Amino acid sequence: MTSQELIDNGWVQRECKIGTLYFKGDFFGKLQGDVFEMRSMRDDMSSIGTAKTFEDIREIQKKYYQKEVKDYEILLGMAKFKLKQFE
Repeated sequence: MTSQELIDNGWVQRECKIGTLYFKGDFFGKLQGDVFEMRSMRDDMSSIGTAKTFEDIREIQKKYYQKEVKDYEILLGMAKFKLKQFE
């Protein structure tokens, strides 16, 4: 994967204090050689995976959203449990 391939695929290149980063939607990352390290905008301090292909990127995004859904389902369950205390 190259910088130009990321740009052609819709990632926006920005120069930052830590180097060149690429942004798209809820995600951003840094290209190191041919490996793209991805992070989410929600938790910019933790890597969510590394990718060598766009298929890898899609899998990382898919797993990220699946985990996010599970986390929200847990929060919803907890809120429903707390709400029952008022019935």
